Amino acid sequence: MVFSIGSQGVLFYQAQSGALNESFADIFGEMIEARTKGTNDWLIGSQLVSVIRSMANPPAYSQPATMSQYVFTSADHGGVHINSGIINRAYYLLAAGFMGVAAIKFKNGDMEAMGKNLGGAVCLFLVPKIIEVIMAWAAQ
Repeated sequence: MVFSIGSQGVLFYQAQSGALNESFADIFGEMIEARTKGTNDWLIGSQLVSVIRSMANPPAYSQPATMSQYVFTSADHGGVHINSGIINRAYYLLAAGFMGVAAIKFKNGDMEAMGKNLGGAVCLFLVPKIIEVIMAWAAQ
């Protein structure tokens, strides 16, 4: 199980930034699953008591898959768990496409190679940009 950076971390654990926090934990969890087991199932909680989320099909677990389906709620710190499905689905689509398109470059769509590249990109480039967009949106 991968834990997020917490309520006092870089991402404020509320609404959209909290959903990003949850999603990043799910993403890295799937990368670890793929690395250690040789494949992953895109299901969050499949190694525990029961599945709680699907990165491939968030609506199967009552989560939105796109921003047009974003859930505004005061429960669950503004929907941090519910709305994580949006970024989870985006990552799934990126990974599924990456594995298909890059099979020549990365032997058999190597999830480890993608994880190294995507993990670095998320940490160095994507997170700051996402935070910038969220802050701009929140200021409106």
